[in-house]
Amino acid sequence: MLTVKDISPKSFAVEGSNVVQTPAAQPQTPSGFKPYTVRIAASALNVRKGPGADTDVVKTLLNDNGVYTIVEEAKGSGASVWCKLQEALGWISGDFVKRQ
Repeated sequence: MLTVKDISPKSFAVEGSNVVQTPAAQPQTPSGFKPYTVRIAASALNVRKGPGADTDVVKTLLNDNGVYTIVEEAKGSGASVWCKLQEALGWISGDFVKRQ
């Protein structure tokens, strides 16, 4: 009998009669995408859980002249482009930022 415990953060595969750990999948950055920096061009900007106006607001950023790094872009409702913040805060609308 084979028993495997605590596999939630890992991936496993069966090779013959052996169970082996496989590398975990890594998030993929779109080919050719290069991170860039922005400043907020509105008095305040909602940060959302996902790329879309229909996702939950997790924080609101004020226009404090801070510079934020964008590491991914995506399409979604309510904006021409959604930008993922490197700071792990979430996603912001690209319509209310100024690229540096």
